[in-house]
Amino acid sequence: MNSVNMERLIKNLGCSYDALIANKVIDNLPLQDLYEDGESLEIEPVPGIELIFWPETLRFEVIYITLRDDQNANLPLFAGELPEPFREITEQSQVHKTFGPPMFSKSAMELRGTGLSGWDTYQLEPNWHPAALVEFQYIKNMKVSKMLFSLIDRNV
Repeated sequence: MNSVNMERLIKNLGCSYDALIANKVIDNLPLQDLYEDGESLEIEPVPGIELIFWPETLRFEVIYITLRDDQNANLPLFAGELPEPFREITEQSQVHKTFGPPMFSKSAMELRGTGLSGWDTYQLEPNWHPAALVEFQYIKNMKVSKMLFSLIDRNV
């Protein structure tokens, strides 16, 4: 997946599954309940990316990108290209330099038992999406492990 496709995904958060297919944002892949909890439906268009949909409306709500994982060597990592300014960000200091202070943050102490060392949340600039967040999850040495792009209010 290249940066243009990733940008299209981010800008289309909130659209329906059918609209994403009709507008050729995603391929027609079957939605699955990967976690068997009934709370979301997912597709994995490329290794390291999960697209999450609300089951009742099939609204596109979250892009979950795995960049590195120290705990699960079998977990597929995203090898594609992220758009700027996300492309070169690999650690928390770069996140803070690029985006400033986070609107929400969690420390290793608050995340004890999760394998994470930190978590920062920012509202996306309106040119990306008027009602979306980006979340950075960090592992040891505050390296970015995962990025999540999600709607601010997923249940409305």
